Formats: sequence, C-alpha cells, structure tokens
Amino acid sequence: MKNEYFNLDYEQLLDQIPRNQGGFVYKFLIDDREFYFKECLEEHALLEKMGSYIARCISIPTVEYDLVSYHGKKGVGSFSYNPNHLEEITIYEILSHYYINCLAEDSYLLEDVKDFNALYNLDDIWNALDFYYKERNNKFEIVKSLMHEIVDAFFLQLILGNRDLHYTQLTILNSDFPHLSIQHDYSLSCLIQLKNNFYPYALQMTMKDTNKEYPRDTILEFINSSDNSLLDYFSEKLNNLPNREMILSFIGKEHEHKMSFFLNNYESYCDFLKKTISEKKGKSL
Repeated sequence: MKNEYFNLDYEQLLDQIPRNQGGFVYKFLIDDREFYFKECLEEHALLEKMGSYIARCISIPTVEYDLVSYHGKKGVGSFSYNPNHLEEITIYEILSHYYINCLAEDSYLLEDVKDFNALYNLDDIWNALDFYYKERNNKFEIVKSLMHEIVDAFFLQLILGNRDLHYTQLTILNSDFPHLSIQHDYSLSCLIQLKNNFYPYALQMTMKDTNKEYPRDTILEFINSSDNSLLDYFSEKLNNLPNREMILSFIGKEHEHKMSFFLNNYESYCDFLKKTISEKKGKSL
C-alpha cells in the first residue's frame, strides 16, 4: 500500500465540481476510469483513508482512498464508486416514493415532514424497498440483501462516529441484482468530541403505538433499543475491526504521532461499544 502522495499533475482533467462546503472535487480520466480528487488537510485525508480501510476490514464495500496531490493541492482521491454508470437511486428517494404512494393523504405535497421522518427505521425501510421492487421476480432476495447492506452502513456509522451520513448518501446501484453504495467519505474526526454521545441521524425511530417521535440521541439509547440478534451481529463486526498496528501499517507508521489522538479515541470508543453491548446482552438474558 503506497502512503506517498499520488501526483495528478499530468493526468487528464475532465471537470471541476463545486462542493457545498466550498472548493471543488476534481474529476480525472485515468486508464479509461473516472478518478475523483478532493482537496483537504492531511490529517483529514488520513482519517478518510483509515475510515475506508476499517470498512473493508469488516466486509463493508467502500471506495479505496489514496493520498493525492494536484498542482500543490493535497487531499484524497478514489476511482468512481459507480464505474459502470448504473442507474442510481437514494434510500431517501425510495422512502419518499413509499410515503407518497402508500401513506401520505396528499400525494402532491410532503407537508408533514415529521411523519415522513418517522419512516427512518428498519421496518419501514424494508416496506419501502419491498414496494419499490414489487415487480421484480427476485424481490425478496433483493430486499433482504439490501437490508443487510443498510444495517452494515448503520454499523459503520456507529464505529466511525459519522454525524454526516444520511439517506441521500446511501445510494442503490440498480442492476439485475441491485446493491448499496456509500457515496461519500467516512471521517473519524467526529470521535474527537462525540465519543460517547453520538447522534445517529439515520436511526431516528418512532414509537408506533403512541405515534410519538423517539430519537435515539445517544449510542446508549440505540444499543438499549436493539434486540439481541442485532447486538450479536454488531459484536461479530466489532471483533473483526483492525487494531492500532494494522491501521498504522496501512496508513504508514510515520503518521503515528500526528494520528495518535484519533487512534486513541478509536480504541477507547471500540472498547466502550464492546462493553456496552456486552452489558446490554447480559441484562436481557
């Protein structure tokens, strides 16, 4: 694994795409493949490289980042997450489609945003996918596979403390057998301040029997609301996470001093999750 910066100065630039946060994403053509470069600070680039590595260690598909430079700018780059240009649809769009066609009294306007936000739970995601793929002969296999991938995305969000993941960033690439793609980068930087107080936006739930919105606004609340089968699944994933030495071997041991704060938080956060899940499972026996 190369840890030096890959120089894009002599590659073919196709486009400069403005970012909401300012700056650009630069699109290149390398060996007939689309390559995207985002300028950022070195520590952020290393964090994103770490995040994608951790995801792949627990079998969650994501792009592989490289450290990249372009005419003095530095950041991260990766090849396209959709190299075959398959049709894309976000989980948000699928939930909207389900809400409008099955639940909303007014099919023209989504005025009751609160009711729509209430759909953000696994049961309703399953129902929305089931409705969207209702014409497919292999509908059950498609929905089951996508649900596994969505739960994996939730788990990765918990591990990396990413407050920025939401349903517009979870994209399904439609083919004969659709699969999930995580569009945007994962950053460990949130662990600096949010180690034990993580707010998972994509895990807002509703108590259906009382019609009362009940956000899981801390990691403890989310774990305490999960059944043992989900906790068993998370425990298995936790046991397969890379340790400090593995991560340093990947990003380069020369970065240990600069990244020690983040690595310490990563280790203590994973210990916290293991301990909390173990305690919750013990109480439910």
